[in-house]
Amino acid sequence: MVFFSDLTRMFATAGQSWAALGVDWRAALRELKEGPHLAMFLTINERAHLIICDSATGHAQVDEGSGFDQVGYERDVVREALTDQLTADWPGYINGLMKVGRISPVG
Repeated sequence: MVFFSDLTRMFATAGQSWAALGVDWRAALRELKEGPHLAMFLTINERAHLIICDSATGHAQVDEGSGFDQVGYERDVVREALTDQLTADWPGYINGLMKVGRISPVG
């Protein structure tokens, strides 16, 4: 699972941006929101939301003694929790949509 904030951070670290790469960020978000894409809403806490949306660079909280990266660790924990939740819930969600005829299997 990749967060858009991960990509934004990567671009910034490389001296790039979405705009410099020719991506109209607002149009892309609109397309994701309004396009014909399957989506599932998830309930997350405020801390997870902050972590997902944070694209800032240079604010890692690294323990000087151990080198432990608290911010990176928290991102990994949130990413793993979301991956686990989607892995558990997505098949039932899709099967439910097929059962009521909102989508059909391909092939």
